[in-house]
Amino acid sequence: MTKLRTLTRPRIEDFGISERDLATTPRPWLVRYRPHNLIALLIGVMSVLYVVMLDAGSSVSGAAFFSVILVAAWAIVLVPVFICLLCASEEVERRFLCRRYPLFEACLGYREAFDEYRRRQRQQKQCRADPEWWAGLSSAAYRFEVERRLNRLGAALGRPKSRETAGYDFEADGPNGRVLIRCEPGDRPVKIGVGRELVSCLAETGAHRAVVVTAAGSSAALAGFVSRWPLEVVDPETLRCQALGSWEVASP
Repeated sequence: MTKLRTLTRPRIEDFGISERDLATTPRPWLVRYRPHNLIALLIGVMSVLYVVMLDAGSSVSGAAFFSVILVAAWAIVLVPVFICLLCASEEVERRFLCRRYPLFEACLGYREAFDEYRRRQRQQKQCRADPEWWAGLSSAAYRFEVERRLNRLGAALGRPKSRETAGYDFEADGPNGRVLIRCEPGDRPVKIGVGRELVSCLAETGAHRAVVVTAAGSSAALAGFVSRWPLEVVDPETLRCQALGSWEVASP
């Protein structure tokens, strides 16, 4: 079962620094441009070989060809050596910046924590776009994710006292009237019985329409049923936001 993980954004005050400290303290240059520096070293070696061969009497095309061949052949040795040189240079640069900027270590720690937070956030966003990820969530985790997404879109959600008794998970006032929302987790298409229950809920509550949120789609029977009633079956990824904090559920 997929576990739900809530990411916590690192707070700058927890690192003992301010926004001004972060703005005035530079990032390590060598670390930021590590791949570029490695490529620059390889190009530098290639240029030196080209000049040496050209000076030895080789033609321009011959010098260029053999310098490329030699660097490619020595790459298995040159690349590890260059990486060691870059690591040593980065450590020297880091010590220099620590002496020059007293809050350098704190700023660096915050930046690394924030970069890791953004990386995990992107990874989690990619997972949430995967139907298999949604299908693996428990019922409680699935409802939490749908509620979190609707709240982020500005929907003022209400909860019934009992989901089993009410027949739906949330209710909200959408742009076109009151909407009932039912979450259906799992990897099996939603059956027509869910649609019949929601039609009864519409009659009891006076709501304008009902929405089934599922990543598994609907059965053929339900697909034909919803076309005759104010019902929609949508994927969690199709929730869209409108202006002024209102919201809607848009079909794919």
